[in-house]
Amino acid sequence: MSLIDKLILPEKHTTERDFYEVIESHLAYLKNHPLTRLTTVQPDQAAIYKGDFFGLLNSMSVDKKYHYPIMRVSGYLSSSDYNGLDLELYMPSEEVVNEIMTVYLSREEN
Repeated sequence: MSLIDKLILPEKHTTERDFYEVIESHLAYLKNHPLTRLTTVQPDQAAIYKGDFFGLLNSMSVDKKYHYPIMRVSGYLSSSDYNGLDLELYMPSEEVVNEIMTVYLSREEN
């Protein structure tokens, strides 16, 4: 088995342009939703992942399909924007993100 076979890849729809547009159009909703919570990162963990926000989320065992929404709701444009100093991250509810994606995917089927 090759290394590429061992990689955990995100779901296909999370790599499509329309996925990003849907998330972008729901940023305020996600950030202000009552189920969105602030999560604290330990300073040593934050420092390790300076410039690698997705790596930080991987270390926190966050499913890859939620990386982009969390990054954007937390105020970053790119994974490399993470400065390693911010210790609080906005974590949109997986349930709410899934509801948005269900609507998005149901439109794709029609």
